[in-house]
This record gives sequence, structure tokens and C-alpha cells, in this order.
Amino acid sequence: MKFQVFMKSKVLTAPLLALWFLGLTTPVKAEKETLDLWPTSQWSVDALDTKCRLSRTFGSGENQTVLWIEKGSADAAYNLTLIGRPFRHPFGSKVSVQFAPEPEYERAYLTAKSSAGRPVISLFGAHFTPTPTERDADQDAIVDDKVETVDYGDPAYTSTGAIDFADAAERLRAINQLRLGGALMNPVSLTTGPLEKPLASLHECVTRLEERITRDIENAASPTEPVDIERWAGILQRSYPTQMLREKEEGRIGVNLTIGKDGRPGHCEVLSVVGPTSFNDTVCLLLLRHATFEPARDANGDPLVSRYRTRVTFRLND
Repeated sequence: MKFQVFMKSKVLTAPLLALWFLGLTTPVKAEKETLDLWPTSQWSVDALDTKCRLSRTFGSGENQTVLWIEKGSADAAYNLTLIGRPFRHPFGSKVSVQFAPEPEYERAYLTAKSSAGRPVISLFGAHFTPTPTERDADQDAIVDDKVETVDYGDPAYTSTGAIDFADAAERLRAINQLRLGGALMNPVSLTTGPLEKPLASLHECVTRLEERITRDIENAASPTEPVDIERWAGILQRSYPTQMLREKEEGRIGVNLTIGKDGRPGHCEVLSVVGPTSFNDTVCLLLLRHATFEPARDANGDPLVSRYRTRVTFRLND
């Protein structure tokens, strides 16, 4: 098995720790009672150094759940994080996701524990409606230089069905629930209410973040540079996802890292995907956990938040 890592030119709250991949067993096909959770807080937007976070709390008591929708740039994908007891002990390699009434789709996920010890599920590079890759997940994916790609950063991509905030106000107003199932012990339904206004607030935050980071990069006296890249590239090379290896799947993922003033990635955003979306989580998890950088600095030597883009290829030997 061979794995290649490509580092490209630099462009333009800390991630949860101790994430690990789930067991690779097939979910039990049985009727499960849905846990319906209603909001117990208002939407709030937090402007962090490397990303913006839209959050809301649902339910109460032992089933209290926190939803984070995070973005670090104007690119189309979002990172979703759900924290709470309903996400304990998932069983299987895929969760189902539906921002109802948008179509349901299945995708891989990561699990973790929060700083308070509560179960966590995270999805990197998620969308409000299935991407072509997710709609065609049952088809064999062969990675070569001629394969058709899905580039989330391409504005023309929105015509294929992914929701773009600026052009989809009516569809975002129609969304009323986030439903998750599949690997979960019980399906969970969060009554989100219409997403148009909350996402407008998130995008306003992202616009300000983009402006600040772009301005800092343009005025930086020294750019972001990877540190000890051989070490963390080696970790990537040894980390072919087990499920994808068993299924002989290959993938190529383009990501945008937002590098904090401490030289650590604070946000990982999926820009382009060839192959199953399962690779999204592997790449972002490992880069957030292991990648290190010398931060960009201004003329006084003070560190700045900056960006670094790279592409990672998972390829099997013939």
C-alpha cells in the first residue's frame, strides 16, 4: 500500500481532543424509537481566532445535546459537532444525516469525549443536502488523474444540489429539523427551526474572519511554514482508514487549514473530494492532531492567524 501527501502553496476553539474511529461492524437493522429534542437555548455565534461557530442547545437533563455548526472560510462545506448522551456507543461505520426536508444521506463520522466527558460525534466537510459523492456512495470509486472530481470551493458546484447560502434562502427557511440515525443507539431529531437567519449570522462572522485573515496574510512579513513535516506526513502515510482499506477504496482530499498564532491548526475545512467522504474525517483529524507550523508573523515579529492548503492522496498498490 502506498500513500502520497502533496503540500501546496499557502493561501489566504481548539479542536476536540481524543477523537478515534469507530468499530467497523454493520449497523443492526431494527426499528428504533426516535429521540425528539426541542431547543432549550437561542442560536449563538462565537467568533474564534480560526473559525466561527454557530451553536444551540437542545433537550434537557441526561439527553441535553449541543449542536455546533462551524466554518472557517467562505467555502461551501461545514463541520458539524454534536455533544451529548444520545451519541454514546454508536454501532457501525455510517450515520444517516438529514436536514429535513432536504434528502437524507449516509456518511462516516468520528467519535470523541468532550472536556466534560460527554460523548461527541463530528462530521468534517458536511452539507445540508447530499453531494454527488454522497448520492453515488454505492458506486465503486477509482482514483486516477481522469476521474471526475467534486470541488466544494468551485462556485459552479452549487448547481448540482448543494445548498449555497447566498442562493438558497427559500430552502434554508424550509429546513426545520436535523435528523441523525444509522449507527446511533436511537435516531435523534433536533428541531432546529428555519436555518436562514442563523446561517446569515454565521456567514457574517465568517466574512469578518476572512477579511481579517486575508489582511494579515497580505501584510505578513513572513509566511506560515510547516515544521517537522516529515514526522506528521509519516503519520498520515501510516493511517490509511481501515474501513476504506477493507473496501479497497481510494481517495484524494483537498483541505484548507487555518493556522493559529501558536502554530497549530485550529480549523480544517474540506475543499475538494475524490472518493468516499470517509477520507474527510481521517485527513482533518490527523492534521488537526499532528500538524505543526511556524505561524505567519508581522513586521514586529508578532504571530498572525493564517492559512495553509494541501492535498492528501490515499492510493493502493496495484
